[in-house]
Amino acid sequence: MQLRLLTISIALILTRCGMHAGTTFTGLNPNGPYLPPLEQHTHPDAQYLTYTYRLAQTPQWRQAQKYINTLKYSGLEPYTHLIQAVIDLNKHHPRTACRRLEHITPSTLLPNWQTHYYAHLAQCQAQQNNLAKSLNALMAEQVPAQQYNAYLLTVWDTIYLASPQQLAIAKQTLQDDPTAQGWIDLALLAHQSTTQTDFSTEAISQWKTTYPNHPARPFVSEQNIAWPPKKIGLLLPMQGPLAMAGKAIQGGVFAAFYQAQHTQTHHPQTLKVYDTSLYPLNTLMTQAQQDHIDILLGPLAQKDVEALTQLEPTIPIIALNTTHTSNSNVFELNMRAEDEGRQMAEYAFKNGARNAFLISTPHTKSQRIRTAFLDRWAALGGTRSDELSITDFKHIMPQLREQLDISASQNRAKQLKQYFNLRTMRFIPQRRQDIDSIFLTLNHSEAKKTIPLLKYFYSGTLPIYATSSIYHNTSTRFRDHDLDGVTFGDAPWISAALTHQKPAHRWLNLPRTLQHIWPKDFSQYSRFFAIGVDAYQLAFNLPHLMRFPYAYLNSATGKLYLNENNHIQRLLTWIHIRHGLARPQFATTGPHLRPQHFTHRTSRPMINRPIRSV
Repeated sequence: MQLRLLTISIALILTRCGMHAGTTFTGLNPNGPYLPPLEQHTHPDAQYLTYTYRLAQTPQWRQAQKYINTLKYSGLEPYTHLIQAVIDLNKHHPRTACRRLEHITPSTLLPNWQTHYYAHLAQCQAQQNNLAKSLNALMAEQVPAQQYNAYLLTVWDTIYLASPQQLAIAKQTLQDDPTAQGWIDLALLAHQSTTQTDFSTEAISQWKTTYPNHPARPFVSEQNIAWPPKKIGLLLPMQGPLAMAGKAIQGGVFAAFYQAQHTQTHHPQTLKVYDTSLYPLNTLMTQAQQDHIDILLGPLAQKDVEALTQLEPTIPIIALNTTHTSNSNVFELNMRAEDEGRQMAEYAFKNGARNAFLISTPHTKSQRIRTAFLDRWAALGGTRSDELSITDFKHIMPQLREQLDISASQNRAKQLKQYFNLRTMRFIPQRRQDIDSIFLTLNHSEAKKTIPLLKYFYSGTLPIYATSSIYHNTSTRFRDHDLDGVTFGDAPWISAALTHQKPAHRWLNLPRTLQHIWPKDFSQYSRFFAIGVDAYQLAFNLPHLMRFPYAYLNSATGKLYLNENNHIQRLLTWIHIRHGLARPQFATTGPHLRPQHFTHRTSRPMINRPIRSV
């Protein structure tokens, strides 16, 4: 009996050694805001259904599989099959997921579950390039009013991402369905808008006449400007502190320009550089008008963009920084670090993170990212379990030991050894258990000093998220083991350079050319070269983004789209470092292809009516 009590006491104390005083359950919150709440089945075993469903859509889907295996009640089979299909999608097995879903009778599911059933059925069909079946599934959904706008975006993404060949097949298959025909015809117009430089808004007017009450009307606009440009001007600093960045952007523009001479039917005849470090902006604008410039790329500095907006320019301008102002002729490319912080929050939350441990420094850029991350994290429903601001990296070890509760764990072990008078005792300290993810707003050198210590203090199993600031080398052979385990958001330009795959877009061939011409500058200013390439691409694709406000452009810095303030936003690609090598990360499967905040990309209200009654 005494031996049993001693064993229980040791077990309890050892358990405490690995716990923080504020320990909380680190699983997904069943009522979290990322997915709409689901109705519960009346059977007691159904209490885990909502939680398991959410868990299945994250990298923790193996845990969801364990929960499914514990549900024995036969009345829950339709729900467990649905959750298993979600897991199949997360494992990139769409064919298996579709077979599983097709064996479910939707009427056996509660109404809110039916909505998710059709969403996943549409997704697995789309992944198998069966656009017609995917549309049929989407249009069978009964969507609550508060989710209707996000639902329309899902339908549009499904159509817009399809190839012209897939659209043609679906058009033939669904020829008796006028609603589906309207979506397909609009997607075909969007494809024509990107490939035809002489695309006319008359085709859009005709579509609106043919489909007068179609729910896709908010996804198209009749805005038009004279295009393509024949003369392009560059407003860039060639001297001063921003000179190297300006020259790298100029190099990217010129590289894209010379490539267009061989790949595009319509290309500009003139590129002219106006040095913003030598002349006032009003003087340069007057000169650009006298030179009959069709569009200007730049300026780069935020203060110059603000000053340019005040001048009320008559020439269309693609500014290379973002301000809080807006002008109908100024389109601002958002490359700010704050946006990376927001996307880091969204990506991590989508992948199951809820309780964050944030590490930052007092530096301005780090604090900008920190503030943006925390604002978005709180809006999503995430919790900031703790935070560490590092002022001196020479003394980071004791700070991390204290912050991760390693010292407390060691003290409890010491007390245990003294209490039971144990001369020898094997002991492994444990970190605090109330965090499930680590977020860094550090640069490359700071991260290399921090991440190995996080692993040393038993945090190696936690996912670590960061921004592009932590990575600087794009060689496919370069290994950086100090950054192992980090996932960070960056430009497709960087992601493409990390693989040996054949480039998916013409501009992906440019990095090798630029690296050959400017070997030293390219390694340090690679992302600025990408900005130059995108500025040139936008000069030709801006009308497309204006006509189709929910479309995006696959570009060097990200997937670009235009919001209601004439700001050109971008979606990052995600890269994971393992065994010292950085490689693009697969996206986590979910019922929607875009983040929820995409519903605010235009000020035009959507039509709140069902697509089809079933």
